[in-house]
Amino acid sequence: MLKLDNLEQLTIAIVFFLVVSAGYWKVFMKCGVAGYWGFVPFAREYHLGLCADCEEEGRNYTILTVISAIANGLNLLNPDNLLFRVLLLIAFFVLAIATVI
Repeated sequence: MLKLDNLEQLTIAIVFFLVVSAGYWKVFMKCGVAGYWGFVPFAREYHLGLCADCEEEGRNYTILTVISAIANGLNLLNPDNLLFRVLLLIAFFVLAIATVI
């Protein structure tokens, strides 16, 4: 199994963020939104909803993205506890369903 050290993981995460943000930037430029919003985490999901002319869905998508980021951060604090991971997953699905309804 391939093991990466922290610097390699950080480098991959930064490159991934930049590539995804560049894609958002191009989409925003085509629909008339300032392209720099593609590089602002969480705000870009809301602006993506604006591009699709679905502001409410954009807000819901932003809320789910924030909840997902918080769950991932909590998972990093305690990655070996399976019960903790299952409870996080259940909480995420409950909040996701509540946001959509």
